[in-house]
Amino acid sequence: MDGALRGRYRQIIEKAKVATIRIEPDLPTIHAFRIPLQNGTAFVFVNASDEPVTFTAYLPNPSHAHHASRITHHAFRITMTLGAWQPGMVAFGEQGRIFLVEGSGQIVLDGELVAEGNGHFAAFADSDLREAKQIWLLPTEATHVVLRRAKNAPKLKVTEVGEWRGGEWSVLTQASLFHHADTIAIKIADDLKGEVVWVR
Repeated sequence: MDGALRGRYRQIIEKAKVATIRIEPDLPTIHAFRIPLQNGTAFVFVNASDEPVTFTAYLPNPSHAHHASRITHHAFRITMTLGAWQPGMVAFGEQGRIFLVEGSGQIVLDGELVAEGNGHFAAFADSDLREAKQIWLLPTEATHVVLRRAKNAPKLKVTEVGEWRGGEWSVLTQASLFHHADTIAIKIADDLKGEVVWVR
């Protein structure tokens, strides 16, 4: 879509008062979507270009995410890096709890680093990642992932690399886990990229 058509399309959207996700820099190759969830909202991004890109997404007011009776609170600004032709995501539950992140570098919410990897990765939990008792990590390309932890979060001690076999978790090996003041760092062997890591 050329610049003139994009500008006209934006005018129509604004006139219709449709909530949009504003991206800076304003690149036509960064696609952004808001997906309502049963108890939250996910923001999905795709870098449809041949080059890595770092961008900031300015999210619509949380009241647009759901009907007024089920408003999901979330951050207002996401900055992330995505590799060429790679997706990224941040999912918020109730009260703005971050339960899933996906990206290719740093993921920053309202100025706070939430996660960082040296390649594409995803991390999710059944509660806020910063406080969860266990985290599932999918280092599709990353060998080093850093996750922010809250001061009162339980200390995670085990990082198992494994897979599900017949409904049972089977451990292949251990990954390295390092604790810092307000983060944890997980290091995965290069030949284990793409495996599932259970941090608990």
